[in-house]
Amino acid sequence: MRTGDWRQDAEYPVPLWTATAAELASRISIELVAGLVALHLPTRYDADVDRVLELGHWSRRWHYRFGGVEADRPLEQGFLRRVWLRDERGAPEQATDASAVVRAFFDAERARLPDIEPWLVARYGRDARGRHDVFRYIDYPAFDNGSLDVGFAILVHGAELHVYSRVVHFHK
Repeated sequence: MRTGDWRQDAEYPVPLWTATAAELASRISIELVAGLVALHLPTRYDADVDRVLELGHWSRRWHYRFGGVEADRPLEQGFLRRVWLRDERGAPEQATDASAVVRAFFDAERARLPDIEPWLVARYGRDARGRHDVFRYIDYPAFDNGSLDVGFAILVHGAELHVYSRVVHFHK
């Protein structure tokens, strides 16, 4: 994801995201003064979602462009579906604010996937040999290492808001 800051995009390490907060801090350009970069991973939405969106100036935005994508390989790619909202010059006024879009997305994904384990088996089949390590972590397809559920991630980055549905694992 491009930041819009010339120094960040041209000279700093890519990707911006990394494994530790300390390392992330070293990757943010000294020239980046007007952006908020935040990641929030709720398991159930509540007032925290509104607070995150408010901090990123997204809680009541009505002017934005909207899009989305579905993962081809949800376990390996780390998300099921992603919707994005982008506030840019000339963006149309939408029928609902950004906060309502996020809540509707959460509700729709939970309704679409009330039991994620059978859905994953139907999508991937029963044989996990030779697949990504994530299959071993969740003991696919027996799921004996704990239960799976649909979770969510919210990434606020200045004029961009990305919301992901994702598989989350509750280890025994």
